[in-house]
Amino acid sequence: MPTSPPTLYAQQISSLYNGLALWDPHPGYALDSEGELTGLLPHIRPGDVGCVEEDGTFTRLFNIYLIWDHPHQGRGPRPDNFELVPLNMKNVDWRSEVPMVYHSHKRLNIFGGIKTMAPVPVNGSASLAFERNTGAILGFFDHGSREDSRMDQIYKEQLIKNGSNWLAAAKTIRDRRHEDIILVTGCTRVRSWITGVVENQSTEGHLKLSVGFTSNSGGMQVSTGILCENSGNSIIKYGPGGRLQLHEEPINSRQQPRGTGRRASRAATNNPTLLDQPLLDAQAIKKWSDQCIFIRGQGVPKRLKAAAGPQDPSKDDEHGKDVLLGLESEEEEEDVDQENTWDHIHMVLNYILSNSDADFALAHENDLWVYANAGIKNEHITIDQVLKECHPEVSVQDHNGIKVGVLSEIGLETL
Repeated sequence: MPTSPPTLYAQQISSLYNGLALWDPHPGYALDSEGELTGLLPHIRPGDVGCVEEDGTFTRLFNIYLIWDHPHQGRGPRPDNFELVPLNMKNVDWRSEVPMVYHSHKRLNIFGGIKTMAPVPVNGSASLAFERNTGAILGFFDHGSREDSRMDQIYKEQLIKNGSNWLAAAKTIRDRRHEDIILVTGCTRVRSWITGVVENQSTEGHLKLSVGFTSNSGGMQVSTGILCENSGNSIIKYGPGGRLQLHEEPINSRQQPRGTGRRASRAATNNPTLLDQPLLDAQAIKKWSDQCIFIRGQGVPKRLKAAAGPQDPSKDDEHGKDVLLGLESEEEEEDVDQENTWDHIHMVLNYILSNSDADFALAHENDLWVYANAGIKNEHITIDQVLKECHPEVSVQDHNGIKVGVLSEIGLETL
């Protein structure tokens, strides 16, 4: 069965620096009759607990920083022993993201696959001629917002203490695995976007991207639109509809470069542009950047029971205190199709469990940065590259009798 577009897109666009790419960046805020933001569809933010669905959307169950009746709280069922975590804004970093286009091209041949990824500057363009390949694109048209919370230790403690209760609550909606649950620690949000995949296993094709730009009075470059020409089997998405104007017209086949295959005559130009002026003020950028294109988060451990039973009264009263995660027997292993629920953090969890005797694993993109900075000189590296090229060491920590596996910083001098 061919890989689903959301899975293919996530595999191609996700990176260590940006995080997990969401095929469908919705939801965002809704507007009232006066054009003001409402809390009906709160945007993704640090502290969210949720899951990425098979259709590439993120289901936001709840937020550990918000009281339960807060208007921006999620719509998921309340987990047992819900615990409000104090948020110190000094630990939250925010910065603006300039308009950008990312593209990934994977060429398949008898010797295996080759994957490349690079950002295209707002004043640049990219042209891909492909044969028996897959590819993906992500573009955003206006300045966006990158938000990250530096509270890693608190997040890990929350997962160990409350992870099973979170999973049990999520399972009241639909079946989940432990590794499906994500505690969001950072995200990248924009005002409008384009996502797309090209998957062509039998014929040649062509994909060309270019971004229009201009400079404002302050010297900042702002995007005026993106031009996407494609032939072959592709799915291109734009959004939100109320913020973009889409112009589409066919391209004359004589304008296509040579070698683009028989289907080149059916190529089309899609040229979505912003309906409003680009945002320049920092506060306006933060307010309107409500479409989440990347999430960064803490992965919930694997091989755990959905809900640990009560503590064995025959054991010491302190053993297992505040640890709600228990080991999972072989017959309790969950058989869930992973093809359509891909997350690059799963690779780290599997790596930790395969290289240690840990009962369960904890992982976050940040855990790999020290290896990436020391061993790979490429800011667009992926998690699988770090694992394969740097071979991070795994350490096992004891949490009240349960062995927790994490990536270790030991041995970096050998990189």
